[in-house]
Amino acid sequence: LGLDIAFRHMDAQQLGFPDGTFDVVLSRNLTWTLPEPEKAYAQWH
Repeated sequence: LGLDIAFRHMDAQQLGFPDGTFDVVLSRNLTWTLPEPEKAYAQWH
């Protein structure tokens, strides 16, 4: 497919990407493990 994919490991509540970087964020079995999931939602929005 010719895709350039990179995996990054970082804090979901404090992402190291500028706003507007992604069109979609998909999360499975993550938010219920976070101490403050609302911070992650704020980062993803």
